[in-house]
Amino acid sequence: MNNTASGAARLAAVVSAAAVIALSAVVSGIGVAALIFTGPLQPFLFVGIGIVLFGAAVMLIVVALKSSYPGTISLPQEVPAVILGLLATAMFVDLTTVMSAEDALPFVLLAIAFATIITGTTYWVLGRLRMGELIRFIPYPMIGGVLAGLGWLLVQGGVMVLTGEVLSVSDWAMPLQGDNPLRLAAGLAVGASLLVLTTRHTHFLLIPGVLVISIAAFYAIAVIAGLTATELSGAGWLLGPFPDRGAWAPPLFAASAEFDWELFFRQLPVLATLVLASTISILLYASGLELGVRRDLDLNHELRSCGAANVIAGVGGGVPGFHSMGDSLLAHAMGAPYRATGVLAGVFVAAGLFGGFSALAYFPRPVLGGLLLYLGLSLLREWIVDGYRKLPKGDWLVVLLILGVSGWFGFLAGIGVGVVAGMILFTVNYSGVDVAKHELSAASLHSRVDRPPGERAYLDRNGDSVHVLMLQGFVFFGTANKVLDRIAMRVADVSQPALTHLCLDFQRVTGTDTSAVITFRKLDQLAETQGFEIVLTGLPDDARVLFEDSGLELDENPRVTLERDLDHGLEYCERALLRDREGADLASAVLPPSLGPEVLERYAEICVFSPGDYLIEQGAPSDDMFMILKGRVTVKLDGMASGERLRTYGPGTLVGEMAMYLGGRRSASVVAETSARAMKLTLAGIRRMTTEEPQLAAELHRTIAAALAGRLAKNNELLRLLA
Repeated sequence: MNNTASGAARLAAVVSAAAVIALSAVVSGIGVAALIFTGPLQPFLFVGIGIVLFGAAVMLIVVALKSSYPGTISLPQEVPAVILGLLATAMFVDLTTVMSAEDALPFVLLAIAFATIITGTTYWVLGRLRMGELIRFIPYPMIGGVLAGLGWLLVQGGVMVLTGEVLSVSDWAMPLQGDNPLRLAAGLAVGASLLVLTTRHTHFLLIPGVLVISIAAFYAIAVIAGLTATELSGAGWLLGPFPDRGAWAPPLFAASAEFDWELFFRQLPVLATLVLASTISILLYASGLELGVRRDLDLNHELRSCGAANVIAGVGGGVPGFHSMGDSLLAHAMGAPYRATGVLAGVFVAAGLFGGFSALAYFPRPVLGGLLLYLGLSLLREWIVDGYRKLPKGDWLVVLLILGVSGWFGFLAGIGVGVVAGMILFTVNYSGVDVAKHELSAASLHSRVDRPPGERAYLDRNGDSVHVLMLQGFVFFGTANKVLDRIAMRVADVSQPALTHLCLDFQRVTGTDTSAVITFRKLDQLAETQGFEIVLTGLPDDARVLFEDSGLELDENPRVTLERDLDHGLEYCERALLRDREGADLASAVLPPSLGPEVLERYAEICVFSPGDYLIEQGAPSDDMFMILKGRVTVKLDGMASGERLRTYGPGTLVGEMAMYLGGRRSASVVAETSARAMKLTLAGIRRMTTEEPQLAAELHRTIAAALAGRLAKNNELLRLLA
């Protein structure tokens, strides 16, 4: 019984939500059609309503079935409609210079269908290429400016519906002729009511309720004034009269052979803007829907499902659309976030469409115009008024600039300025990001080669002659010049030793552009005049190809050395500084002369290793340590790539001492990199030393403890510098 009651309640929720959404689709569809079929196309508004509602029925059904969120409602939207209106009007005006308006209409409908199919195909391709995160890379001020410009176009559309006149910045008084002020006042009353109420309340029935009350109030005033429907229609207060027939007029694809493709592609900038604005909007609306229903959506899946719906709608002459966040949240709030809700709403819209919509002729223009004014003013308030408080002033000025250009010179000009302004703002902001993540010297940052105290002390004293810049992010002209300025300042700093090596690490660089090559040429010239060497580490293959394609032969440049990573680059610089100290005796070893080989050999074993031999194997017991007498050994993890290392030890250094003191199993292997000779001291040998020569053992422990403490202090200092 409970299951039956639950099923009945669910069915009631689905049916009621579908009915409300279908009514909302009809009302919003009239507004979308009015934005497209405006100006000279206004006499064909009834046809426009038909193709819009056909698209609404298709999108409701297809997206409901295919969306990653079952409660998604998708409808034709005002954002693409505003831009599509520019395309349709421009084509209609050009066509009517050579043919009648009735003959031009089928070609305009074809253009609308092709634009919708192109938009839907773009959605689908972007989703297929998994570019749903594209929205993250569009500068936020550009998005705001575009939406503010669309707000202005919506306001213009509302004024056009109310008065039949075009609102422009240069001739703003034109719509105030004759009895237009009365219609404007009525529309503004509806728009202002919606704007004020939606600011204070968020109930899902608020907008439909205000529209119903506005229609009722309109007819109540008409009755009081003694005006009939015929008189209201004749005075321009109603949308009609419309023909008493089905509203849908599918495009005549058979006429494609006579279609003026040159005229269509002349509108390519408008078409590109349509696709861009629609793509931005679908991703923004889908992201907003995620927050509203507290559920993640697969943006790539949404692009594909919405793309398929738009292509199908376009074949039937429909106009572009995407997720309707308000209607989707309405279905969620009414307890009907199911696929059946969208499908049933689509069936309701289709039934009305094919049954005739002659009743739409009695829809009051002030209500429709007021709805468009509300939508436009909402966008302007969000991005201009609220944006002034929420956005950084630079971003807000970009939004204002795009809006101003859109108002004075047209929406497409605003888009163009927005792209340029967004690029400039991005360049300025990104140039402020420090491309040098860390700036150090070889005195504080060492390679993974462990050296005896004498060599390490020498490097500490002379390491400031090696300057290290660890780069990050995208290196382009602005950020590269900042790096060049810092290097020039270091070269000119007389308080520091003369620069011998400049080490530039590219490991964290995400990309470089051609303009960075110019900066590198200047750096090469600076290195030549100042006599220092440039060491490039971790240089990506694409950056290397970019440099070489620009004429910079890095391998043949005597002032440039390439190393696989920063570790090997630092080792190269250290070897250069220590070149005069090669062959140093073991007086600089970790162990003092009192613990020299001739003393310890009573308790130790001399071992000889060939390249590739293991001194220590990963996982073996930790019961010995080695003092390297000759050659080099490297610490590696099993499975590590060739050339990678954790640490390298040369003559005069200890390896394995920490693990020996801690006990347990070896965490890494030690392998001979070259032919090597080492003294092996075991725990058994140290115990025997403790028994036979306790003072010698104590000195050994103190020396090793001091070496470990010094290494820890160095690491702590490096962590402080890198913080």
